[in-house]
Amino acid sequence: MKFSGIHKKYFGAEEGAFSIITKRENYDSQLTFTDAEAKIILGYYGEKKIHRGAVSENPKLAKKGFRYYNEGTLIFLNINFPKTEGAEIRLYLSKKAGFKPPAGNIWFLFKKNGELWIGHKSKHDWEKLGLSEDVARVDEYDSLYQETIHTIDEKRISKLKPRDVFRRDRKLALYRIKESNFKCEVDEAHNLFISRFTGKPYLEAHHLIPLGSNDIFDTSLDVIENIFCLCPFCHRAIHHAEEDFAKNLITTLINKRDVLKKFSLHKEDLFYLYSI
Repeated sequence: MKFSGIHKKYFGAEEGAFSIITKRENYDSQLTFTDAEAKIILGYYGEKKIHRGAVSENPKLAKKGFRYYNEGTLIFLNINFPKTEGAEIRLYLSKKAGFKPPAGNIWFLFKKNGELWIGHKSKHDWEKLGLSEDVARVDEYDSLYQETIHTIDEKRISKLKPRDVFRRDRKLALYRIKESNFKCEVDEAHNLFISRFTGKPYLEAHHLIPLGSNDIFDTSLDVIENIFCLCPFCHRAIHHAEEDFAKNLITTLINKRDVLKKFSLHKEDLFYLYSI
């Protein structure tokens, strides 16, 4: 499968592909390239520089170098067209060469800075790429952030802000709430109660692209385009509701402002960051 926008950002890759290693592939010590993987290899080497036939016939041409993720060391593996007239491309695994992933692992290939990189991760680790301890689902510091937004006590603000690990700027949230005309951005008809502290309708600020994934982006996610004003029900539902309901809420917000374009993401990438 082709790398998603999240994968590209995580690895700093121009393009990439991945697939799971089957028991048979591990036993036979050979992988058959998928269309996405083959496209990368052919684009990098060109068809004429990949040997056709048995590796033993031309081991020098079959031998190809890769950077091994994440050590960066150079390893050499054999690649060929096993059939002289076929389109199938194979990669041969080798413990001696330093690449013999276990069955069930995800192996990946990507292009970065003019070089080909190869690596593997467990399925569990692969599914958590770019996520910081699942903070996309539950942000334990969010309540502190919301408190700073809705208190007018400067002393309390100064005490709460340093405890928020993401260091969110409350001024941006306040600006967005005002810009929303104090209405929920999922549905303006949603009922809101009046805050006893501010005397204004109570809304919560939500970062659509979760701040827990900030490490894979070059710029801060605490920007005005990424902040949405939600009623407490919608805010909790995005984090805790069943997947279809949460996806509908997220899609509604995506359609409000094209924040994904700013960060070069697709909708499926965002669902991934919410673990859905």
